[in-house]
Order: sequence, then structure tokens, then C-alpha cells
Amino acid sequence: MKGRFYFLLFIVFCSKTQLTLAQPSSAKQLFRIGLFAPLYLDSAFDKNSTYRFPPKSFPKYSTPGLELVEGAFLALDTLNKLKAPIELIVIDTRATSQPLRTQLNNASSQNLDLIITHCSTSELQTIAAFGYEKNIPVVNVNLPNDAGVTNNPFLVLLNSTLRTQSIAINNYVQAKFPKQPVVVFRKKGKLEDMIRSYWDETAKSNKSVWRFSRLLMRYGNGISSQLAAKEFDLFREIQIQ
Repeated sequence: MKGRFYFLLFIVFCSKTQLTLAQPSSAKQLFRIGLFAPLYLDSAFDKNSTYRFPPKSFPKYSTPGLELVEGAFLALDTLNKLKAPIELIVIDTRATSQPLRTQLNNASSQNLDLIITHCSTSELQTIAAFGYEKNIPVVNVNLPNDAGVTNNPFLVLLNSTLRTQSIAINNYVQAKFPKQPVVVFRKKGKLEDMIRSYWDETAKSNKSVWRFSRLLMRYGNGISSQLAAKEFDLFREIQIQ
């Protein structure tokens, strides 16, 4: 993630430098980046700013946000040597005193040029809508799906989308097991339905067959015997005892 983040900031700086050089003014324009990360600082420190955890340790749930910020600082160390006119504003999306909507409203006064975020699906919907409203590009670094956001040219996903991954899995299975039946175990849920729709769409174009079995019980015994004893019809639901 650190290398990816550094590369992203470097590309942003290069593109912005080209725009700046094209301007007649000699003054450098400050490029402001808002970094929205789940740092959980309120959980790590008490009201007296005393660290709650043992020295040289931190909670695991803070790791993604801390790694993202660390990568940003590493990138800025290099960009500072290049005298890049960049200001980084770090915002803890898990702050108890301010909900995300309030943080975005406060960030609007900062005249941000770019938002980079590590967030949940619901948070991405809110942040992407804010970026669309304010004409601010929003780059997400962790999600493999677009959170249902459509027609938003300001949203960029660094990870491959679920659609891309689903199609890649379908192509791999069809290439390796072209004449063998494929059984997919799944749970109930909108996300699972979305993945299935991608496979259905790909299956129609490739004339492949997927046999879906809904896993009604999370844990159970005798799965192998049931697989051997049953012929799975398309979309047939079975119960694993």
C-alpha cells in the first residue's frame, strides 16, 4: 500500500506540475490533499491524551489507517525534496466528536484538490457524493467495489472491482475446467447476489454453466458425502447437515 500511495501522489504532483508550468504566474499553487483514514485516535488516547495501550503497540483495527498515513508521510518526505507545493490534511474518520458528514463540511472550507480515502462501502457513498458536489476527485485505496456509485466521474478505485475479479475467476475456471460442472457455495446477501449476476452475465456470453448451491448452515459435517450423492440443478438450494 505504501508503494502504491507513493506512486499515486507522485503522479498527482507530476500532472499538477505540468498545469502549473503552463500558467504565466511564477507563484507556485498549493495543492491540498485530504486524507480520510480510520485512525481510531479517540480509542487509542483518553481525555488526558494518555496512550491506552502498552508502549510500542497499537490495536490491530488501527493498522490500515496508520499504514496509509505512514505511506503518505514517506511520499511527502520525497516530494518535499522536490519542493512540491503539497499540503496534506489528515482526517480521522473514526473520531467520536465529529461524524463523517461534519468532517466533510469542514473540509469544504479547506479548498481541497483531491481526496484519498480508506473507508467502508457506506462511507464511500457519502464521500463520493461530496466529491461530485464539490468537483473534487475521490480516490479509494481499499474497496474492491464501487459501493453502488454510478455516473460519478470524480470517483477512482485503485483496486480491481468485484465485476473485474468475478469475470477473471470465471475465465480461469472455464479455462482450467472447461468440461466439468462447477458448484458455487454462497450465503444470502445483496453482495452475493451481485457477484452471482456477474457470473450469470459472463456465463451467457461464454456459454458456460454454473451450478449455484446456497449454503444454509455456516458449519456442518458430511459435505463431501452430500456432494457425491447429489446432482446439483441450476440454482438449487441444499442444506448442509
